[in-house]
Amino acid sequence: MDRVSLPTIAGDLAPFVGVDVAIVTPLADATLTAAAVTVLTAPSGGSLVVEIRTASTLLATITLATGEKTNSTTGSVAVASGTQLFVRVASLVGTPTDLSGYLAFNADVLLTSVPRVKEFLGVTGTDRDALLLEIVEAESRAIEGWIGRPVAQRTYTAERYRGMGSRSLVLNGFPVIGSPVLRLSGTALTINVDFKVGAADGIIERIIGGDEDATLEWWQGADIEVDSVRGYATVPTDLRLAATKQCAHEFKQTQAGGGRLGLIGSAPDRGGAAQFSPGGFLPEVREVLDRYREVRVPWRG
Repeated sequence: MDRVSLPTIAGDLAPFVGVDVAIVTPLADATLTAAAVTVLTAPSGGSLVVEIRTASTLLATITLATGEKTNSTTGSVAVASGTQLFVRVASLVGTPTDLSGYLAFNADVLLTSVPRVKEFLGVTGTDRDALLLEIVEAESRAIEGWIGRPVAQRTYTAERYRGMGSRSLVLNGFPVIGSPVLRLSGTALTINVDFKVGAADGIIERIIGGDEDATLEWWQGADIEVDSVRGYATVPTDLRLAATKQCAHEFKQTQAGGGRLGLIGSAPDRGGAAQFSPGGFLPEVREVLDRYREVRVPWRG
């Protein structure tokens, strides 16, 4: 389960304030990583607040300010199997209508937001919000794909790896937050006794008897399970700005943004010619992404 659509609430949302509308009951443990809400008519003179909840716990809040038709939130919230999830209109001002959206699990963490891209572009209307959200989603995935690892913090449970006869176990993602849990053929290992963790690089090494200088190889074919939290709690500022610039550039390539395919800029008043990008990431964006890029091949079981 990667993405689940919110049930569409048609018409005026006012009668649904405080009402829990069922979304989904996960059949396996999952991590809620993003939630997005879209309305047909934006709130006026105030905000619309939408909550994602269980029967007793608030999991995520999405706020649409005056004039906004879409917004999203990201995070890393564990959801146990069998837990019923609900969407609730917590409060609203004005008469927003026709709510829809989605929940993303274990994926689709956004590196920037529609309001941030609009501010960068100087766009004030809401007619292009749905298109901008698609661009933000697509570019977030493209950037994480190029970097070679998830960026925003996620919780991973029972990831399976296979020992390859080396001293190191390489996780796909870093930094590692807190102390991961390792099980070797079902038996729990003890951190700083049986293994040590490179929090900054996501590399785990076997050790002997608490002596970090005495390393031990993960033998060939060993069955290893890892529970861990990895990634940045807050997207680094330079990476967030790079994502914002790339999304703004992609929007400008659409008819809504001007349709000037590949145009980076021009200076006709100074006798300069138009400059075009051949496609892909902008040069200044690529420069930032390359600082974070590290493609790995984790040992999956």
